Amino acid sequence: IHQENCGLTVARNTGFEASNGTYTWLVDSDDWLTNNAVDTVLSLIDSFPEIGVFITPLLWASDDPRHNWIDILVDNNTTMSGIEYLEKFPNGATPRNIMKSSLLKSSGIRFAPKILHEDGLFGIELYHIADKVLVLSNYLYNYRQRSGSIMHTITIKNAYSHISMHKLLMDFMVKNIPIEKQNDFKLRY
Repeated sequence: IHQENCGLTVARNTGFEASNGTYTWLVDSDDWLTNNAVDTVLSLIDSFPEIGVFITPLLWASDDPRHNWIDILVDNNTTMSGIEYLEKFPNGATPRNIMKSSLLKSSGIRFAPKILHEDGLFGIELYHIADKVLVLSNYLYNYRQRSGSIMHTITIKNAYSHISMHKLLMDFMVKNIPIEKQNDFKLRY
């Protein structure tokens, strides 16, 4: 696929449109999967064909391994609804999701174009449409943390992206979250 460089979000959306696989897993170029991660996922897909999203904990991998940590801890692989997942673990970081492609295509959810921190809304939308998710007890994804990365740098674009994401989240809340749960939503996101 050849297109003008419009950033990560547009590239991911183009990939969604062009893909024809049964599942989609977005792996960032500076991260890496654990050994046998794909075999593990294929085995889970065979065992749980009704699952819309398989969710792997992330190992936040620092340059100094003493600072590594795993962000979601469950004792066993756990099935729940996407909304239950959000209530327990309000983190939708994109690389953790192995998503049924039909769920993405039928819902039409996409990344907001040309902003940073794009996972903020995408993950929430994804879990709101996923009837069943499976949270894995073991991590399959190493999420590299580098000083100087977009996530760890303060820039004007970064600040504007946070403001844009806040607006998108509030718009989503007004349309999708019952009034009695909106204060909780605001506190989380």
